[in-house]
Amino acid sequence: MRAIAYGGGAWPLPAAGADVVVAVSVYESLLRPSRAGFFAECRRVLAPGGSLLLTCDYGAEARFVGDAPDSLAGLAAIVRESGLELVGTMPEEPVFDPEIGPPIKALVRCPDGFDVRVASYTFAALHLRRP
Repeated sequence: MRAIAYGGGAWPLPAAGADVVVAVSVYESLLRPSRAGFFAECRRVLAPGGSLLLTCDYGAEARFVGDAPDSLAGLAAIVRESGLELVGTMPEEPVFDPEIGPPIKALVRCPDGFDVRVASYTFAALHLRRP
């Protein structure tokens, strides 16, 4: 297994040379113009039937720390833009204890630069496959 960072260019892998690509918390840090290239490179290196295992921050408050999907429609958009097939079904909207909320708590600076708040969100995971 080899770890490779996505820097906008081709990965040092042959076409159809990977059975699995694992992208943990990569999506929300990609600039929107870079996402098509990321997915094109995933499709290029995946062998037919190969899998992309993708996780990302998820939820309205996750957008304070990155460009994360904030709804199930946002997750469906990831599947569409990937050009890959979803394995299984789309996840359901998570339900959290109203007093505790989502499990991830991150301190973020407010736009005024003077206040810090806690953003609460969770993760989403998608299993995508190259046909």
